[in-house]
Amino acid sequence: MPFIQCRAQGSAFFAVILAGLLLPLAALQAQPGPMGTVDQLILKYRPEVQARMRTPAALQARAAREVLETTGLAVTYRRAMAPVTGAHVLKLPHPMPVAEARAHAERLMQARPELDYVEPDYRRYPRSTIPDDPDFNRQWHLLRPQDFTAAVNMPDAWDLTRGSSRIVMALLDQGITNHADLRPNLIGQNAAGSGYDMVSDDADGDGDGRDADPSDPGLSASALAPANWHGTHVAGLMAARPDNGLSVAGAGWNTRLLVVRILGENSGSLSDEVDGMLWAAGESVPGVPANPHPAMILNLSVGTDDFEECARTEQAAVDTLRAKGVAVVVAAGNENRNVDGSAPANCSGVLAVTGVTADGARAPFANYGRTLAVAAPGVELVSTWNTGAQTPADDAAGSLSGTSQSAPLVTATLALMLAANPKLRQDAIVAPGQRVAILESKLRAAARAFPETVDGASDPRGCNQNRQTPCVCTTATCGAGLLDAYQAVRAVSTPPVLRINAPRTVASEAAVVLDASASHDDAWGGRIVSSQWRQRDGRAVTLTQADSLSAGFTAPAPVSDETLTFELVLTDDVGLETRQSVDVLVRAATDTNTGGGSSGGGGAPGIPGLLLLAAVAASRLLKAGWRKRPRIRQLPRIGCLHHPHLQ
Repeated sequence: MPFIQCRAQGSAFFAVILAGLLLPLAALQAQPGPMGTVDQLILKYRPEVQARMRTPAALQARAAREVLETTGLAVTYRRAMAPVTGAHVLKLPHPMPVAEARAHAERLMQARPELDYVEPDYRRYPRSTIPDDPDFNRQWHLLRPQDFTAAVNMPDAWDLTRGSSRIVMALLDQGITNHADLRPNLIGQNAAGSGYDMVSDDADGDGDGRDADPSDPGLSASALAPANWHGTHVAGLMAARPDNGLSVAGAGWNTRLLVVRILGENSGSLSDEVDGMLWAAGESVPGVPANPHPAMILNLSVGTDDFEECARTEQAAVDTLRAKGVAVVVAAGNENRNVDGSAPANCSGVLAVTGVTADGARAPFANYGRTLAVAAPGVELVSTWNTGAQTPADDAAGSLSGTSQSAPLVTATLALMLAANPKLRQDAIVAPGQRVAILESKLRAAARAFPETVDGASDPRGCNQNRQTPCVCTTATCGAGLLDAYQAVRAVSTPPVLRINAPRTVASEAAVVLDASASHDDAWGGRIVSSQWRQRDGRAVTLTQADSLSAGFTAPAPVSDETLTFELVLTDDVGLETRQSVDVLVRAATDTNTGGGSSGGGGAPGIPGLLLLAAVAASRLLKAGWRKRPRIRQLPRIGCLHHPHLQ
């Protein structure tokens, strides 16, 4: 039996002008965008200009018209700000990047000297979350990339989510000590009640075989090496409670931790490991009570120092867990060799993680290979610790290096992703068999690029078994990139961007297209999996291709102008939805009865009749002084009503 060792639209505008009032005829209720976008502008006229606009309606009409003519943006007037500011808020037709909104604002300022200023209505967020734990300033791995190249950007991720106590991570390791900084997030609130001791050999560790106490007893009296408190250290990286004034900050914040002891003093058996994996995920194990707190992510910072294939028993367990939607995160190993020969990191379906230094180079000990998921910090990581040389003594914080320390950062990031988007945990929305694949795909897509050069490690060959110093990582040697917890959380919590291009005013019985083909999902490989149009208000019409991005209908023939309201719902591959409505004004059918002697009553006029109507209309315009056209120079061409982003 192998043993396992720890790893330390123009007509609408024309009609509105003739009516003498510019009002929004299409209500595009765009959702507020994700971080880095804005959905409103703030505009202020010079005081002397604003004073000449006698009514609020005049100001609203002018503001909307000038933005449309200058930028092509069909904005909606929202509200006046506090009188002392003299500013007004305009709703953009869709969320857009801040840089794009700034460009539109600058274009307005250049073209419209009557404006005092125009600027994006920037969004404000709480200041980044920095816990008060006394050793947090030593935890370089949690900081931002501008602090350390390989830092995982955890404060920004915590601004989006602090995890959920409904999500359970499982630690399969040596067990843990009853560290005060671990207890708040432990199942059972203490080490002894935090899970199960799956070590079956009576002589390997606490001497009493399998039982309900997964505490780490330390080393026996005959052991020469000092205890390394490996499980306690890994547990703290995952689940030490931040912001409690104690010791360190764990990446999972509020995520709960289930502890399964599968290693004795320095090793454990494959059979105990597999039983522990399955039990942790809620599967039954003979002679062991059912697990009332099944985990959704397992962390195995364990492996073998021998060149070994993934055992069939191990692979079967991974297959079972992946089909249940349970992710298995494994340390790549510390032998400076290809991970293909390092079990269980070489099992198909696991997320294998290698280790990097603070500057983003592969750590000299870390295994490498094409099958790795991502790379995460693995050198001098500070976490929960114990001062005892052989048996537990006092709580402490200590530093360890190894891919064992890299894996739990990925485990905790997956937990934050599940917390940020609860729909990922709903089997009816995301099939269990697809959950891990989606999480891994988003994790990879969110990873930051490896640095192309690192001081003292610029070997263009990248990582190989002959180097005993840090080396440059590539996607062929260290995974998809550097772990970025913030981007990973955003990758599963950013809804689709919905952009509708539809006519605001249509003629009676016109063929109308509601076009949302410019819509898209997030920047992390997301896909729109469902599009559904429906009519919300107005005379019922038949929508064609209502389950696609572009739907159509034939306008009715109302006796008076009538507004129809439609809504589009987009759903992406992680169950997130975006809804947006659009109003279409249908003009009343023209009365074509000439009043002649037809007893049939008002048939459609022929060509001569149409010419006559046109001549009459032209005559009326001339009599009204239309030739002078005092405002016609301000009218855009009809084609200019098409938004540049909605082509």
